[in-house]
Amino acid sequence: MAEKIIDVKGFGVKFLGKHKEIEVIRNLDLQLYKEKIVAIIGESGCGKSVLVEAMLKLLPDNASIAGEVFYKSKNLAAMSPKQIERIRGSHIGFVMQNPQEAMNGLVKVGKQLENIIRLDHDDKAFIDKKIAELIDDVELSEHKHILDLYPHELSGGMQQRFLIAMGLARDPEVLFADEPTKGLDLVTRNQIATLLYNYSKNKKKTLFFVTHDVHLAKRIADRIIVMYSGQIIEDGDKETIFNEPKHPYLQMLLKSLPENGLVGIDGIPLPLSCQIDACKFYDRCPKKSDLCKQKTPVLKEYSTDHWARCVL
Repeated sequence: MAEKIIDVKGFGVKFLGKHKEIEVIRNLDLQLYKEKIVAIIGESGCGKSVLVEAMLKLLPDNASIAGEVFYKSKNLAAMSPKQIERIRGSHIGFVMQNPQEAMNGLVKVGKQLENIIRLDHDDKAFIDKKIAELIDDVELSEHKHILDLYPHELSGGMQQRFLIAMGLARDPEVLFADEPTKGLDLVTRNQIATLLYNYSKNKKKTLFFVTHDVHLAKRIADRIIVMYSGQIIEDGDKETIFNEPKHPYLQMLLKSLPENGLVGIDGIPLPLSCQIDACKFYDRCPKKSDLCKQKTPVLKEYSTDHWARCVL
């Protein structure tokens, strides 16, 4: 098995509301392995983006986290803001979901790349060379003129490529990407997917990305984690997840794909704030039994390194 590079143990996230504290993720475990691509999929609002931002301590001030997030031997969850700033970007890069929010609209995109590289290097020749390498990595080398443009002057696909370049600018060992193809047309989505895959495999980097695009996960991921209402409900290698799904939610999710008949899933997910000691998919599950209401199912290993949260 590949070397473990990130190990999340007993992780939880809470938000302080007007009248009470709301727990949205409870006692979550996951592992990322060196040079592997892991996708985390699930419906909108299931907690995917909250999880990724919480692991990097990027949530707002009304959020609190519990548990451990080990990057190698370093517990990110226990770090001070100054300490984790030394990890973010240089060791773990992050591609945010919305380029228009992530980039400074008043600064030309080339200058934004330069400012990131200057955090580690002052040499002008090195910086120019690095920028050239980055725009080549994101397949924009034929459009060097865009370095002198502002973010709003770029197409959506170009904005996303620049956002990825910014995430790679300090040569991190691990890259987190939150919905890196959201809002893009089919052709551009495929190009971005290929770009991320080639980056991970050619440069031997770990990629952890959030998506609701099941086809994207199937295309480039080595491993897939499925989330539902703040919980991991299935985790396994790509082939096993698609060929031998165990959790009823994942089985129904795959049946909802166009190639499988577009069979919808009745009902709506429980909100993240609803923490119950029972299966969270109970109300929507066609296979439910009384046992499902008696306790929260634990992740059970069904086959080698294939886990699902179901009592059936």
